[in-house]
Amino acid sequence: MTYIRNQAWYIPDKLIFAAAGGEGQPELLVAFLNDLNAMVESSPLPFVHIILDYQYLTKSLTLAQIAKVSSQFKPHERAGWAILINEPTSLLRMFTGVALQWMRVRQRSLPTLEAAEQFLATVDELDWSQADPQAVTRVLHDVKSRLDALHSVTHEG
Repeated sequence: MTYIRNQAWYIPDKLIFAAAGGEGQPELLVAFLNDLNAMVESSPLPFVHIILDYQYLTKSLTLAQIAKVSSQFKPHERAGWAILINEPTSLLRMFTGVALQWMRVRQRSLPTLEAAEQFLATVDELDWSQADPQAVTRVLHDVKSRLDALHSVTHEG
């Protein structure tokens, strides 16, 4: 199994929706975080928030692996809030919180996309009329379908 990820603008230049699934791997997580930094860099706005959905994650990193990722990755200076949703275990929630604190990222773990949207509405003036709910659907569908395809290939014979 591998680490599958995807991301898209949920609100153009202001809010990224990202999802990851499969088994966490430090090198691939660093690559994913760098992809998110590139999206932040492409925005002309002063802060860009990220909602990260972990509902398809089957195995998280160890604390030692998280420390390694934290030492190899520097968040973009214009990164706003990182909101983690649908974390499958409390251990993942704890490890992720520790990692983001080490990296000095403002973060919250919330149960759902709706809770993340409500929280962000209290900390920033987001233009929700610009939101693209299909971006969420596309990202989640892509991650799940690639995981399903990998799963079917590894279990075929």
